[in-house]
Amino acid sequence: METKSSDQAEREDLIRLIENAFDGVQRGKGITLHQADVIDEYGSEEEEAEARKLDTEKRWQDIPEDWIQKENSFSAALCFLDPQGFRYYIPAFMIFAIRHYDDASSLAGPDFTIYAFKDERMWRETWALLNKEQKEAVAEFLRFMATGIRKDHADHLAAQKLLDYYWHSFLLAEPPTK
Repeated sequence: METKSSDQAEREDLIRLIENAFDGVQRGKGITLHQADVIDEYGSEEEEAEARKLDTEKRWQDIPEDWIQKENSFSAALCFLDPQGFRYYIPAFMIFAIRHYDDASSLAGPDFTIYAFKDERMWRETWALLNKEQKEAVAEFLRFMATGIRKDHADHLAAQKLLDYYWHSFLLAEPPTK
């Protein structure tokens, strides 16, 4: 049985893999989280423009965790991002899911992030934007969610289905180094 320290080491290795793979990714003109939230609520173009102004961070690493955690979570907003916005925000959501994987108080648990990869309309457009290292990081994230020692904290079946259907070809021969 794995020890807590080896589980923590596995998490940290996976976080480093994601950070390295997505380092330097810019949002550009991609849809922002606040903007996607307005789209989800059928807001007007004016409301979208105002919401976009709320996303002032310059790097995905600077997205406040409380934005991901908040009660009316931006997790649903992942479905309303365009490919450029999705590529920019998804590493922050994956890292949050890994860090809070077994935190029962986390409202934005890993399931929302796993489900974001189920949206087939995005596959061609979004996945085409991801480079090999980014696809490997996503595949390793899904492997962790599918095989984590506490499967009751994530929809491990959905993660495994996504691996089986598409992402398995991007798995590293060995999981991130411990």
